[in-house]
Amino acid sequence: MKFVKSLSLVLTILLCQQLASAELQLDYQGNNGKTDRITIQGVSFTEVGFAYQKTLEKNPIINGFNLYATEAIREDDTWTIFYGGWLRSGQPSDNIYRGTTKTLDVTEGWSSLNRTVVSEGSYLHINDPSVSKTDDGWYALYTAAKFVGSEFRDWINYSTSTDGITWLPNSGTASNEVSMADPGNLAGGTITDIARPSIVKTDTGWRMWFDASTNNGAVHSYLAESVGDDPTSWQIIHRYDDINGFPGFYEPDVALRPDGTYLAVVQHSFGMLYLATSTDGIEFTLSDSPVFLASDPNLDVLYISNPGLLYDEQTDQLFGVAFGMTDSPNLTGHDVGFAYNQYKVEVRSPDGTWHTQAAAVGLNELMIQTYGYTAFDTLRVSNPITGEVLLETAIDATAGDVFQLTTVPEPATLSFMGIAMLAVYRRK
Repeated sequence: MKFVKSLSLVLTILLCQQLASAELQLDYQGNNGKTDRITIQGVSFTEVGFAYQKTLEKNPIINGFNLYATEAIREDDTWTIFYGGWLRSGQPSDNIYRGTTKTLDVTEGWSSLNRTVVSEGSYLHINDPSVSKTDDGWYALYTAAKFVGSEFRDWINYSTSTDGITWLPNSGTASNEVSMADPGNLAGGTITDIARPSIVKTDTGWRMWFDASTNNGAVHSYLAESVGDDPTSWQIIHRYDDINGFPGFYEPDVALRPDGTYLAVVQHSFGMLYLATSTDGIEFTLSDSPVFLASDPNLDVLYISNPGLLYDEQTDQLFGVAFGMTDSPNLTGHDVGFAYNQYKVEVRSPDGTWHTQAAAVGLNELMIQTYGYTAFDTLRVSNPITGEVLLETAIDATAGDVFQLTTVPEPATLSFMGIAMLAVYRRK
């Protein structure tokens, strides 16, 4: 289908028939003067799957001296994000913070960003929050770290809240450490450290994915179930195999979907993020390849860690993932970045060169990098999971042009005139 810049296009019945079967529509929005890109708006792709994750040009999103370990919860039209770390240089201890946003895009849209909800108290550090909102209130589990003699010890503590803002306790205390039993000796010894929890409330109780070590040895990944109504007493029911010597289900963020299946994101080797799915919450299938890499040329960092899903349980939509990002080999100095779940969009120049390198510039907007090319004649939009081409259309575009991608209503609801008007490529 050929779109032209003139509004005097004579539409034919054939053109209308072609459009009637289309799902996406492309409209011209103007030129933003940025000569290194074509910009496409309306690209958020929220189907859950092993999707094509775009890096965000405006990364990082949450800035501090060393912030990471996000937990995102959607309520109505608002996201609440919990995260931990050092907010300021010279801060002696990790704390847990909270912020809210409607857009997920940039910090300007956030409210009460960096509000401290749990401080270190009697511990050296409090971090790695996992938060669940239930009919009974809010529950948070998190890593609490301190020295026991000369050994550095991690354990998991908990706090509760009625509104997600004020938490009890609001500082670390030994009385709120969880208990962990291992009746099957899956850990193979005395557990000396447990850390980095992800909790889910099920119909029958609670589940928690975490890592642990025995006798101050190697770290492995585990699943535990609650003993009782509250997520305070646990027993280990499963140990995950390592992958190439790295914990097999490390730093997870797990969500229970409305259909009873599970969705997760985990990190591997501090450079790769994988999505994972499960029917029973025990055995997970990881994506065949990473959905996100620290080596992505649009990100330009050395290490990524502590990922969190940007998943709306209300609508079963996956918007992307959040993660800690740093260049430090000591894994300090993190900021929080986002990667968004978006359509795959490509443009072609008249000489046949396809431009496929893209980066998100917001939740619903991406840029296709054009590397000095100035003319473009074809645009293609694909389903990032299946590879199905959803729209391929002729364009007459130049560098800096901005387009809007929208979903066309069902053809049965459109009049002939409505279809004809939708077929016009509106360049103003």
